[in-house]
Amino acid sequence: MPISSIGIVDNMSLLTELKSIDWNKQTMLQTVKGKNADGTGRIANLKFKEEEYNQPLHDLPYLNHVMNHYNLKRTRLLNLRPGDCYSYHVDPTKRIHIPLVSDEYCMAVIEDKVYRLPADGTVYLVNTTQRHTFLNGGDYDRLHIVGVAPHL
Repeated sequence: MPISSIGIVDNMSLLTELKSIDWNKQTMLQTVKGKNADGTGRIANLKFKEEEYNQPLHDLPYLNHVMNHYNLKRTRLLNLRPGDCYSYHVDPTKRIHIPLVSDEYCMAVIEDKVYRLPADGTVYLVNTTQRHTFLNGGDYDRLHIVGVAPHL
């Protein structure tokens, strides 16, 4: 199964904490110890291994607890605007997705099958080592916390 539920979080607490930071399309939530992240999180820009991105960038207690609990690395806040989608691609590792804002018009396509990840507090393990994309066909921004899951 390319997507499985692995836990539950308090979405409202996460959204409340995240109001305190400035985010747009992609915001890094972790960096390398002693270094500043470049802010994009794009794999082409990484000078370090994904698992080295494990230091919280913000003083957000609940978010930091969630990242620690799921042993997340290179965690980002991804905002997909209405009408946008990512390229159809393969990642080197699986990802944890925590949908914070989503609706029925936001979809994941993995190996040509469509999945929906509701923003109901569910934490998803997504096998992004398979060809995939995410798209937002709705009228509102889609917001996910996404972290690398090197241990899963």
